[in-house]
Amino acid sequence: MTLQRCPPLLAGAFVFGCLVAVACGDGDQPQLRGQRTAFGADSVVVLNDAKDTPLTWVVDTAWVVGGELNSAATFYHVDETTVAASPESGIRVMDAMAKTLLSLDESGTVRWTAGQDGEGPGEFKFPGAVALDGSGDTHVYDWGKERITVFDLQGQYTREYSHEYGPLSPMWPHFRWVDGILYSWRRPPSTDTSQEIVVVRFGEKGVDTVAIMPDRFTKTIQQQSCSLKLGLPVAFVPKGRWASNRGTLALNVTPEYEVRMVWPDSTRTVRRAIVSTETTRDEALEYYGARLPNGPLVGGCRYSASDLVDGIGFYSHHQVIRRMAISPGGKMFVQRRDGRSDTFVIDVFLEDGTYEGTLPIGTPMPIGFVEEYGILFKVGPDQFDVERLGMGHLRWD
Repeated sequence: MTLQRCPPLLAGAFVFGCLVAVACGDGDQPQLRGQRTAFGADSVVVLNDAKDTPLTWVVDTAWVVGGELNSAATFYHVDETTVAASPESGIRVMDAMAKTLLSLDESGTVRWTAGQDGEGPGEFKFPGAVALDGSGDTHVYDWGKERITVFDLQGQYTREYSHEYGPLSPMWPHFRWVDGILYSWRRPPSTDTSQEIVVVRFGEKGVDTVAIMPDRFTKTIQQQSCSLKLGLPVAFVPKGRWASNRGTLALNVTPEYEVRMVWPDSTRTVRRAIVSTETTRDEALEYYGARLPNGPLVGGCRYSASDLVDGIGFYSHHQVIRRMAISPGGKMFVQRRDGRSDTFVIDVFLEDGTYEGTLPIGTPMPIGFVEEYGILFKVGPDQFDVERLGMGHLRWD
């Protein structure tokens, strides 16, 4: 492991030349202004080699909840978008189908529920991402209302505030509260197909840009005989990965094994010398064919997988990092692709970015923590596509 000081140009390749800064007005709605912000131009880089160090840790499962008909815990989708937890505030799960927010204790027992279908105060139209702030309040983004609804520690509705920065998809975990500061993904309005996606930070001094990534999510194709264009996500395009806990935010916006750790006044880049594998045309054909087995029908025209590969294209490399999580004590868990296969393993890093080791294959990826080694994870889906929430303890074998 090597520590070195990153020159401004290298750090700038990730976050330099950011597009926009925002100042908060008297209300909750941020106001845009035309100031440019460069964040983290002088960052420590932690370099870790590619050789894995096995960790002999196992997970003792304590309980599994969810998928129970006619009960409070009927949620069907469980991931880092719909689950938030902290040792102080407990566990929150957003049941988007039932349009209900659940609070669970460490035993998996439902303490309270909040919200219902509707458009009034404390009600949900199309709820999505959920986040806990440092005071125990729960913030739920409703992409049907383009607002965030807030409930206190006892589940009582307290307020709503507008949030124009909607998710890139309904279940995209696009905002987080970190040490009293709101971070959110934002796609600036643009007609250019090469527009960018940024992460903005709402603080006492206004809002600045923290990270930036090209928006290669969608492209369009149009046959000569068709009157309409077809827009589809590009195969294998890198997605923004992030995680947070306490005062730390971690971001990955590239195909490479690179994580930017962000604090209010500093940043740190963590890398491992693991090369992202190249994608192939056959993989792209399989990707589009599996998602659109009969080809999309648009304007009376049908497109084959080959048409989509030639017209939409595909990204050149697989993204190494799949998910990330940070424990209350600052350990970072990074789930990554193991070579070209669909097998994923989890690397563990210390708070300073030093690689500690790799967990055994099959270890569930944490999506939240109730204590330092008390993890929440997804179970399923089962034969009915129902996902459940599990809780267990990591221990040395």
